[in-house]
Amino acid sequence: QEAELFCNSQSRYHVGIRITADTLYCEQAFQRFAYHELSHIEDMLDPQFGYSRLFSAPEVSAQLRDLVRDRYRGLWDLYIDARLTHVSRPAQYSREWHQVNFFRLFGYSDLTQQIFSRLWACEFAVPPSNEALINAAQTPEALARLSGITAVKLTGLRRFAEACPICGCPTLDWVKNPQHLPLTLVEQILKRHPDWTAQKGLCGQCAEILGAELSTAGSNWSAINIAKVEELT
Repeated sequence: QEAELFCNSQSRYHVGIRITADTLYCEQAFQRFAYHELSHIEDMLDPQFGYSRLFSAPEVSAQLRDLVRDRYRGLWDLYIDARLTHVSRPAQYSREWHQVNFFRLFGYSDLTQQIFSRLWACEFAVPPSNEALINAAQTPEALARLSGITAVKLTGLRRFAEACPICGCPTLDWVKNPQHLPLTLVEQILKRHPDWTAQKGLCGQCAEILGAELSTAGSNWSAINIAKVEELT
């Protein structure tokens, strides 16, 4: 199910809607769908929103680019349903649904809880633009600005656009206090990534995989690795 905006060579716009018979038959389901999807179309036609079909993402891995796109879509859907709820119109998804999706995309912390509450309450200094949503999908600073938070301490909040330095995959599952990792695990990391430091961190999945490898293989220390471990700890 979707609504799509088309433009012909004469710059005339047309809206195409694809919908299931079940949704069309149920008045409440159709209203939720129509209000949400046509709000997307309204934003796309609004010059102040500045919509562009060319999605501009950073020059990063394809996985991270896809994740930024998912966050952008999640923010736009949240922005639309929050506006609809604010004016007592039927939204496609509930506050609870958006809250779960928001924490899945941006992580769970005191800051993201505060940001979500402000976004759902439509507490914006100015209406968000397409560019603002894309930027917010990439950095905590831009996400905070989107919710009207201009001065906020981001200490302890991992940059959610960052990828694990070990596997290269974007993650929200970072190992807490990597400077306290077992020495044998640090040695295993340094064997494969000599430039790794505790400040760079690693994801929980990599820690589990490396830990499993250590349980089935012995660890042979070298003087240089011991020195690196001592520097890290």
